[in-house]
Amino acid sequence: MTENTDILPENSPDRVLAQAHSRMLEGAVSAGEIQDPLYRLLKTSKEEFDRLESSVTITGKDRVWEQLQSEINVTSETNERTGRNARILPFDTGSLWFKAAAAVLLLVVSSLITVMLIRESGPELLASADTSVRVVELTDGSLVTLRPNSSIYEISLSENKQLYRLDGEALFSVSRNTSREFSVLAGRGEVTVLGTRFNLYERDDRTRVDLIEGSVRFANTESSEEVVLEPGQAAEITDALTLSGPFTSNADEITEWTQNRLTFRNRALNDILNELEFHYGIRIDVPSSLENELLGGSVMLDNREQTLRDLGTVLGGSFIETDSGEYEFRVN
Repeated sequence: MTENTDILPENSPDRVLAQAHSRMLEGAVSAGEIQDPLYRLLKTSKEEFDRLESSVTITGKDRVWEQLQSEINVTSETNERTGRNARILPFDTGSLWFKAAAAVLLLVVSSLITVMLIRESGPELLASADTSVRVVELTDGSLVTLRPNSSIYEISLSENKQLYRLDGEALFSVSRNTSREFSVLAGRGEVTVLGTRFNLYERDDRTRVDLIEGSVRFANTESSEEVVLEPGQAAEITDALTLSGPFTSNADEITEWTQNRLTFRNRALNDILNELEFHYGIRIDVPSSLENELLGGSVMLDNREQTLRDLGTVLGGSFIETDSGEYEFRVN
């Protein structure tokens, strides 16, 4: 599975500081509880600026403004006589006022950067399934059942639209809400629903959706192709970047992985092995003469070694682990 390089590592100092600053803005922690050295320096500078600001009293504002206007008028008259178009005044960058103001400006810029860092760090990882099936409940009550070696990311969330990204395979049970659009990106495809149940996967440059209940629109993000599916139908986008379907789908077979079972009827061995490779995160090599052999039956997915042993028996051989996570079929 390809990792999303747009997301900062959890232990990144920038990410940790950004998250701490956000918690401070939300009131969850105080500024004094943030231990980052730069942050503490900026906090101290801001406190000094606030102290200076509170100690200065401006009086006679009308008189000051009159003097300022007089200076501007004198300067303008002088420029007209001498032909000079500008007057350059010295600015004391060594004053405490200037330093304090600069510190506050730096703190404001830092705040903007940290907020932008969080907002622009890419999709947020909601959950991953490693070696077992995992069920995740989304904020609206929708359920996502992740197949092993799969992940779900949140891209955006608003009152009118929820947008997610799937790496791998998952079964979605979407809570119905006619005022909100629910969309999932996977590979080169996008599935959009209002309330339904569907299975979606992306692997080996293929993206496929199988509709179980409701209605979905399946679109090719690389072109203008799209199709609306009815229950019992499926569609897929192949490595040739074309959308095919709708075609008939068997929901029971498609979703049996959620019960740790794989059922197949007249299915090519190569397709079955692809399922096992993805589910277990392994690689399996068989002679090319066996790849298109059609098989029917079912295997349990609870135990990898037992699954490969059972399949090897059917094929008249066994699967030997030649390296970590790599298997080779050998005829007995």
